[in-house]
Amino acid sequence: MPPITNPSILFLAQVPSQAASQFVILEEEERRSYRDGIVIPPDTSLTYPSTFSDSEIQDGSIAYHPVFGFITYNSWWNFSTKQFIEDIKAADENPAISAHLIHIDTQGGESFGLHEAWEAVKALKKPCYALVESSALSAGFYIASAADKIFASSLFSEIGCIGVMGVLYDTEKALENEGIKRHKYYSNFSPRKNKVVTDAIHGDADEYIKRFLDPLAEQFINDVKASRSSISQEALEGETYYTTEAMAAGLIDGENSIDEVLELLHTAIQPKKKSPSVDINKLKF
Repeated sequence: MPPITNPSILFLAQVPSQAASQFVILEEEERRSYRDGIVIPPDTSLTYPSTFSDSEIQDGSIAYHPVFGFITYNSWWNFSTKQFIEDIKAADENPAISAHLIHIDTQGGESFGLHEAWEAVKALKKPCYALVESSALSAGFYIASAADKIFASSLFSEIGCIGVMGVLYDTEKALENEGIKRHKYYSNFSPRKNKVVTDAIHGDADEYIKRFLDPLAEQFINDVKASRSSISQEALEGETYYTTEAMAAGLIDGENSIDEVLELLHTAIQPKKKSPSVDINKLKF
């Protein structure tokens, strides 16, 4: 497969000449948005354009989908599941793109939009592999779990943490210490407004957990089980593992570098050789 050599078309930034496996993550002050944060060397078949529907993307490209940092649903500065869904669908519809690589390094993030992102990856018509850098935890593993295969780049990549948690803060005491007394009043017609969260803040969290955390966790677990049938019960309950244990628990498929994963993807997209057809009526015995 010929290399892509025109970063002015395909990439978001001026790309330095570096090894194919060396990605550059720009510091916040050096970029304008999340999508400007990653640059890719030109001597690789990965494609990370401003739009995956670009008609000038070279045939045989592999769409590159970075999932780095805190996961949000709709953010201009952080990773956005909404943008990810749009990108991955556009890349799958582009005939010049042959496969997808989801590159993950995240501790997790917001739950909203994750099921839809998982569905979008599962619906891909082209091969899709996920590669974990230092971590694919919680929301990060949710996205990864929909890929055809998942690999970790290091023996000490962290994988798992399946599940849902919520964090609520009781600021009343802090405000009182500053001499601030807050009074909240609700209409007689709104007795349930904020009640579940208020009760949870004050120590009665049963309804909050049952109504708002458990449904999300159940969907997360069911989606992961639909993708990876051999996953262990311990993993489904939220355990986190290094790579070797993650393989044993059914979370990932192997430990491979990005170059090795790209080779596996290239192999996966090569057309299968058909066995020659033979007319048995013309055979001589």
